[in-house]
Amino acid sequence: MPRIVSHTIECLRKYAGMITVEPVLFLYMLGLCLYYPVFQAFTYEKICLATYDQNATVCEAIINRKDVNASVSLNLTEEQLDTMENEVQTHSSYWTMYFNIASTVPSIFICIYMGSWSDSFGRKPAMLAPCIGQFLLVVSVLFSLYYKNSWIGYILIGVFLSGFSGQYAALLMSVFSYLADVTDVKSRSVRVAILEAMVPFGSALGVGFGGYLKDHTNYVTVFSIVASLYVLCGLYVVLVVKDRHVPSPQEPVDQQGGFCEKMCHIEHVRQCLQTTFKRRPHNHRVYIILLNLIMFVQVIIFAGIVDVIWLFFKKVLSWTPSEFGYFSATHAILVMLALLILMPVLKQLMKIHDIAIAIMSSFFRMASLLLLAFTTNAWMAYVSVVINIPAALTPAVIRSVLSKLVASDEQGKMFAFLWHHWRPFATDRCSKHLVWLYMDMKAEPEHDDHYCEGRRTGGMKQLEEDDGDRTMGPDAECM
Repeated sequence: MPRIVSHTIECLRKYAGMITVEPVLFLYMLGLCLYYPVFQAFTYEKICLATYDQNATVCEAIINRKDVNASVSLNLTEEQLDTMENEVQTHSSYWTMYFNIASTVPSIFICIYMGSWSDSFGRKPAMLAPCIGQFLLVVSVLFSLYYKNSWIGYILIGVFLSGFSGQYAALLMSVFSYLADVTDVKSRSVRVAILEAMVPFGSALGVGFGGYLKDHTNYVTVFSIVASLYVLCGLYVVLVVKDRHVPSPQEPVDQQGGFCEKMCHIEHVRQCLQTTFKRRPHNHRVYIILLNLIMFVQVIIFAGIVDVIWLFFKKVLSWTPSEFGYFSATHAILVMLALLILMPVLKQLMKIHDIAIAIMSSFFRMASLLLLAFTTNAWMAYVSVVINIPAALTPAVIRSVLSKLVASDEQGKMFAFLWHHWRPFATDRCSKHLVWLYMDMKAEPEHDDHYCEGRRTGGMKQLEEDDGDRTMGPDAECM
């Protein structure tokens, strides 16, 4: 018995020693998914109050449409409430667009710059910046809560600061680059999968606790907890993460001016693009470009599924948001288990090559989507999720293979350009066109006099109404 205990303790120490940047990604995703759904509800409520002269009673009637007493006390008809709700939704959708542009566009270009920069100056600053940026964003929201009558546009200051910190894209680039620095080729696929598992793990906990906290506490409590998580994340990076040894830069940028000039040189952006497209031996350039394209296709598929699947289940199975939440939680848990258990089994026990795993997971993804397309009851939906388990391995395999195709001083550049990080910018319109396509396919022929108007507004209105539920979609990462 003592031998078993000592062996268990030894194994735990061994695995604890392997932990590097996994808590960083977990804490960031936990904070992000606590923040985002509650932030949507907060902005909707603040816009409503601004639209109707801080009349809390009117906004309560608009937000809580099931509360009959609120609308009766105001002598409002359903038609009047519909008009008022549509007005708030219109303003809310515009502000959501402004927030998305202000955060995602700067983050894309900052991430490209940070990729090359981190190859020369280390990963920790690029890892710390998104934590600081998100903390400043939450602080701006807390100020907006304190000054209740303030203009919602002031939150854009925090959004800009968060965008210029690189956000989620920069964090992914830095943590995966760091993992490539500290792992050997043999164990990298498994370690990348474990790190990847922190995304569904943090997302599932964040969405679940976010809803609970919103219902049982208030906005200040939720956003204060989120701010504390980002402080903890930043402290972990500063105090625990040990940056790799930074080699002397070999690129031309190291010969141009002093230290500050090297840090801010535009040459970093050129080097990032050059890493992806420069000629390499053994056709490695072709492999890198193809893997980026495969990731881009994966992102397009993901974005379309996230936006359509809730409408699909609501139409076909008449699911409520809670039933869809159970489905989403099941999917997130299975994705996490696939990354934590299935990948080590396939790589370490069965010795299957990375590319073979990617091909296998793609076939499972196709089978899952085909079953989902013909789903007529709940058990078929859940079976499709089970079949989809191996499909969760594809992004991890792509990252692992890409990291093995480039040199150690090119990891940041390669991960910065990886098209997975372009998702907020590249897939927004695509996913909404898929929603419109779905609405078109479900349109009744005899109602074609309203067809064009439905095509223009139906999908988007439905998408805006269900935006809070969509954040709970499979692998939605709260976005």
